[in-house]
Amino acid sequence: MRNGTQAFLITVLLYITLISTSVMLLNTQSHALSPPLTKVAVTAAMFNELPEPKPEPDIEQQRAQQAAALAAAEAEVQYTQRLAQHLSRLAQKNYPRMAKRRLQQGNVILQFTLQPNGQIQQLQLIDASNYRLLNEAALDIIRKSMDYQYLPFPSEMPKKPIRIQVPINYILR
Repeated sequence: MRNGTQAFLITVLLYITLISTSVMLLNTQSHALSPPLTKVAVTAAMFNELPEPKPEPDIEQQRAQQAAALAAAEAEVQYTQRLAQHLSRLAQKNYPRMAKRRLQQGNVILQFTLQPNGQIQQLQLIDASNYRLLNEAALDIIRKSMDYQYLPFPSEMPKKPIRIQVPINYILR
């Protein structure tokens, strides 16, 4: 038996002994009729059914998993930052002429699902600007300029789709 199991068993037996002694003392002091005392036998066999504790994972394996998770997170942050910068450049490059003439500025938030191969799906306008021209121009960046396609995920990123919200800022310069 392991030391931890032995210590646990001894502690349980001490508590049972203490409780039994207290109950007997109360029964002898009580003048009223009390129900008969039921004795419980605790054996070591009862504790053989306890599940074995799970072994601690190897420290090196934990470090490798943490390093891989960190690399994946960093790759995803860099990838999404590059995407946001790309969209921002396209927004300024394709600023609607009529909106420029009217001095229209605003912010639009797009949301979409990005597949590991770079394909863009489920494009939505989440937060519109006050100007229809800017809203349509933001959607057209994905629809026309990018043709619903961006770069495939880097190898460090998990190969599962991600949902992205990207602000598109239209600012006259």
